[in-house]
Amino acid sequence: MVKYQESCDSIKNISTIFQICSIRFEVLVFLLVFGLVSPGIHSRVLNTLPMALKAAFPHAQKVKRSTIYLTPAQIAKASELNRRQPVQMNIVHQYRVLQNDDVIGYAYLDSHRVRTFKETIFVALDKDGNVMRVEILSFKEPPEYIMDRDWLDRFNNSGLKTVISAEKLPVITGSTLSTDAIQGGVIRVLAIHRSLE
Repeated sequence: MVKYQESCDSIKNISTIFQICSIRFEVLVFLLVFGLVSPGIHSRVLNTLPMALKAAFPHAQKVKRSTIYLTPAQIAKASELNRRQPVQMNIVHQYRVLQNDDVIGYAYLDSHRVRTFKETIFVALDKDGNVMRVEILSFKEPPEYIMDRDWLDRFNNSGLKTVISAEKLPVITGSTLSTDAIQGGVIRVLAIHRSLE
């Protein structure tokens, strides 16, 4: 059983939660009734973080979540390694995966825009910083633009230089923005990870 350690704020007044949820539900019903939002908007949660961690690290015993505030020097280094575009974030959530108290890998989440809407990907790295697995956690574009498992597996066992060169990534007709978005997200994760070393 994997144990997840994460700091969070406690909410003492439980009734407040139900009040907020009730208000949000009433607002959503109002918008749907008057046609101000469409129930057909594409919004898919394809995977969860615990499921992705289990698939990438089936023998893990513990996962520790850390919030890291990047220094200007680390941001500059990550931007230099990225090559595509400057790294603009300064807060990173890193998941250290442990077995017998030894680090066996790392995981990060990356959210980015594909066309109009965003997707969130999960990137698992081995202890040496190479890609082990990439998962799409959520995808809000039309489903026909979701990249399949075979394409995502082409990132496996790749380092930063290989992912940047895209030698192992085939071009998918009609899904250029999807492939570019995921590749950019993986490069960003690898560059940030390298900047923390």
